[in-house]
Amino acid sequence: MICFLRKFGFLSVVFVVFLAACAVAPPVQEMSNARQSIKAAEAVDAQKYAADLLADAKERLQDASVKLEAGEYEEARQDAMDAKEYAIKAHQKAMSQLKKDKK
Repeated sequence: MICFLRKFGFLSVVFVVFLAACAVAPPVQEMSNARQSIKAAEAVDAQKYAADLLADAKERLQDASVKLEAGEYEEARQDAMDAKEYAIKAHQKAMSQLKKDKK
């Protein structure tokens, strides 16, 4: 019984350490995703058709960069994900306008 508790306790500690390591990892992928989404929006003239959304995306990405530098990884992750969402909306709005302009 004691051996079981020792193994269970050890596994619990390993699991908690693993979760903690995941939580403090820099949001590298999220930052990259946001940058790529902004570039995609710019490629379809979002600065012309969805300037407000594109500006919001860039602002959130800038906020994420500042928080990343400060070691505030969870906040930076959320800002990067928000930046991506704004960029996707800007892309969609620009594409919609481009389709209307072609008609």
